[in-house]
Amino acid sequence: MNRTALEELHQALISEAEAMRAGEYFLGAGIVDAYAHQLREAIDSHDE
Repeated sequence: MNRTALEELHQALISEAEAMRAGEYFLGAGIVDAYAHQLREAIDSHDE
């Protein structure tokens, strides 16, 4: 995947976590947040 696709995936994960929180699916939101965080770290470390 290219960087643009990864950035879009990261944003989609963040949006999904926000939607899950709004629906009070807090455990699921936490899991999605964790994936988003790992993806962000991978994107950033690839730049180094």
